[in-house]
Amino acid sequence: MRPLEVYIPLTVEEDRTIKTKIDEDSVIKLKVEEYGNGGGEYPIYHGPTVVTPLVRESVRLNTSNKTLLSNIVVNEIPYYETANPRGTTFIIGG
Repeated sequence: MRPLEVYIPLTVEEDRTIKTKIDEDSVIKLKVEEYGNGGGEYPIYHGPTVVTPLVRESVRLNTSNKTLLSNIVVNEIPYYETANPRGTTFIIGG
C-alpha cells in the first residue's frame, strides 16, 4: 500500500508540542520540518519580548524581518511621587 502524504500547515507554539491520539492498530509517521526556520521566509525572533522604556536612551528589539511567537510587551515608564514641604516632586523614569 502506497503511503498517503498530507501537508497540514501548523501554528508553531512556544513549547512546540504536537499531540496526537490514535488507536492501537494505526501507525502514524510524523516528520516535522520548519520552513524558512519556522516563520515562512523569515527566521524566528528569539530575543527579549518584555521591555521597559529608558529615559536617556532608546531600546531596540531586533525584530526586523523575523517572525514573532509572542507579543512584545512594553512596560509602563517608572513613575514616583514624593511629598515635600514645598509640594510634590514627580520622578519619571528614574
